Amino acid sequence: MKQLLLSLTVIVVVASLAAVGTYARFIDTETSENNIFQTDPLDLILENPWGVGEPWGHSVLRTWHYENMYPDPGFMEPGDMLTSQVYLKSFGTSQADHVDISCVNVNSEPDWDTPAENEAEDTILGYDVPPSPGHGIYDKNAVMIIVNMTYHTIPIIWGEENSYNGAFFTDDNGDGRISLEEFEAQGLHGLPPVPDGGEMAFCMTVKFATTMLRNGLEVEVGNEYQGDQTMMTLIFILMQ
Repeated sequence: MKQLLLSLTVIVVVASLAAVGTYARFIDTETSENNIFQTDPLDLILENPWGVGEPWGHSVLRTWHYENMYPDPGFMEPGDMLTSQVYLKSFGTSQADHVDISCVNVNSEPDWDTPAENEAEDTILGYDVPPSPGHGIYDKNAVMIIVNMTYHTIPIIWGEENSYNGAFFTDDNGDGRISLEEFEAQGLHGLPPVPDGGEMAFCMTVKFATTMLRNGLEVEVGNEYQGDQTMMTLIFILMQ
């Protein structure tokens, strides 16, 4: 019995020592605060057209707009052209690497087409169905042809027929022209950056084509686009 009690006593003492060792440790915690990884600022702003909003801003409006056609403002008809430009400025302490420009188009039909317009849409698109509204709006941006485009001193598109810089664009549909539809699909990449505090211009002329390519044949642009609208948004990205 004494041996058994002695063993129990030893166990209790060992357990007690373990407990005392655990709770006898002191903990002191310190912190490392306000660790900040700061990058140089990089700011790109654009110039609004005269009379539209503030002179400079991060978003500009109505730069290419049918009301701004010169010398005859108004709705665009086949053959009409619209020219405008946007100026880019950069502010920051770091030199940027390049500029990318992307294009987003939304085709819409603000007013329902007349029966004659719907018939023209169905005929030119090859539908064997009764005329119905809206068949032709899906490719309105395909007949908006870019006949001139420059960025700073770089000619990108010059003229309507096969005159474009192959480093930036390819003629996807083989009609010998670059349209807003192709601009949206391909974008512009790797353009020279706007230097800090400097200014560069992006200029573009868009023409409402008089002809289009359908099923390998060149046909006239007719009634199917009457009253239809293409809203274009250009996105300028300054990359570091």
